Amino acid sequence: MGTKHKQKRQPQDKLGYWLRKLPICREIVVSQMQECPPIVPELDVKYQIADTATMHLQANNIHLYSGRYLIGDNNERGTRFEYALAVDAKGKVISRLEWRRGTLGPNNTELYLKYIFGFGKKPEVITQIKEIYWVTIYHWYTAPTPTDTNPVEPNFGNTMKKIETHIIVFRKPRNKSFAELIEQAEREKEECETAYLRFPKKMPKYHGIEAALRAGCKMHAFSSGGGLRVVRLERAAKDGKRNINYPKLMGYGEHPHIEEALKQLNEDYLAGGRPYKKVYGKLYPHYLTGDTVSTSNIDWWIRKGSTFDCWFENGEVIFQLAGLIQTETPPLVLAAVETEGKTVRCSNRGYTYEASPYLFANGEIGSSSTVIEGPADQPNSDAWMYHINKTGHGQSFWEAMKAAFEAPEIEVTSN
Repeated sequence: MGTKHKQKRQPQDKLGYWLRKLPICREIVVSQMQECPPIVPELDVKYQIADTATMHLQANNIHLYSGRYLIGDNNERGTRFEYALAVDAKGKVISRLEWRRGTLGPNNTELYLKYIFGFGKKPEVITQIKEIYWVTIYHWYTAPTPTDTNPVEPNFGNTMKKIETHIIVFRKPRNKSFAELIEQAEREKEECETAYLRFPKKMPKYHGIEAALRAGCKMHAFSSGGGLRVVRLERAAKDGKRNINYPKLMGYGEHPHIEEALKQLNEDYLAGGRPYKKVYGKLYPHYLTGDTVSTSNIDWWIRKGSTFDCWFENGEVIFQLAGLIQTETPPLVLAAVETEGKTVRCSNRGYTYEASPYLFANGEIGSSSTVIEGPADQPNSDAWMYHINKTGHGQSFWEAMKAAFEAPEIEVTSN
């Protein structure tokens, strides 16, 4: 599968400038010339202040024989190899980090740039490091043709045309050490990975949304095909019937995260409901896809394809979560099956399931579950997937939302 990559020409004098200024660049370039003579690599160097995101960088290597390749401006075929070097104040390389196949971080975790400082090394080792060099090397080959007699591999032609070497020199922030940067990065990463379990950090009072609900509007939120979080305020006709004018759209918001979509919805309602083309791409960025990382429990709920509705009834705000749940074998049952080799039966929602040991080709033991019996009074229900609602009540949008997450699941059945 090819990926378009923009190539840049490098003047010869610029190559000489960086070779004179940074001795490490000379070592990097010379190693490339020795590997692929007689090609002289093109070189580009940039400086950047390291931040918390830098500490969790990972290489995106594309090797020969991987079935993947980059596509150049003139249909060249390219590979990419990335690695990192840690350098002290004298320009000496202290450590090197490469993302080779099978290489993992401590405790079999993913390998990140922060591990260039060592796995469990003493703090004084980190203080010796002045800069980190992030090196990206591209090898460009001719595209394959029917006349190729000895292609490098099926997706590449006979000849290597050029080598590009891009280096980013990361320096530590002015008032923070690399050790402190790593600690902050790990805190932020853990917080980001567990954000889907918590309510939004900020829950401002949306006067427009509160007013719209009390004026009879109903809110509906869902995920678009591209994962955007979309939220709408609609007003039904007085007789409750649908026609060409109703339900009428009173407010709209969309964003990669639901919190910002709600903010835009609130503003749009207060502005009287504006045409889409006058808002997105003009007042707000026009995103095409949503974020795969969730910022809160309500953002996660929409990201995974579930929905919510909110309306005002009998003096209170009602918030209803709606989603699809998958039946999973209980952990205790799995443990008995996979560790003791037992066949175990369990029940849920009127169904009886039987979990049995299953032997994979590599010798590992897994489990396989089947349905033994289903509920006679629910012939149209599904044994493995089912719809649920969770409904909360409150005096405000956020209060009702919190109550909904804490409410029990009620299965929605159709007889």
